[in-house]
Amino acid sequence: GTLGEPFMHGRVWFNEGNIRFPFASFGIDRGVVQLNREDPYTPVLDIHGESNRLDYQLQLDVSGNADNPEIHFNSSPALSSDQILLLIVAGEDPTGTVHYSKTQKASKIGTYLSKGLLDSANSDRSNLLSRLSLEWGNKLSKSGKETISLEFLLNEEFQLLGEYDEYDSWNAGIRWRVLNPIITQ
Repeated sequence: GTLGEPFMHGRVWFNEGNIRFPFASFGIDRGVVQLNREDPYTPVLDIHGESNRLDYQLQLDVSGNADNPEIHFNSSPALSSDQILLLIVAGEDPTGTVHYSKTQKASKIGTYLSKGLLDSANSDRSNLLSRLSLEWGNKLSKSGKETISLEFLLNEEFQLLGEYDEYDSWNAGIRWRVLNPIITQ
């Protein structure tokens, strides 16, 4: 529009990001935020993310207006939305296999809160914490313990990796990215 009467409309696409909960982080694989000419003050959302937690493959879909979004959860094996919400927010295992003490729950929630604060305060890649990725509980090991995955980004080509896997083994390695992906539009 004109400078005297401007209007906003448009669409923003993205294919990476995270929606974090205390006991799970959903990786965004597609998302759209749209502003319509009819109502430019209310963004319309269409976001899809996935996560793994305790051998459940979880999906999150957010759609509708930003002021009143519709949030849908799905999982494989199947869980109700209430069970998924308890799993990702409170760490409640639907099968009862994994039990957290109050101290462990407080620790995980504290880690969740501090990670959000550190990420927002230090978003540049020169900060050591911003190059560190730690995930736990994506799967259960044969002995019933949560798996752990650690990645430290040395630079764009090299990462240090460590994990406690589903076979109750500790592993470490270095990942070397040989080719960078070619992006075309």
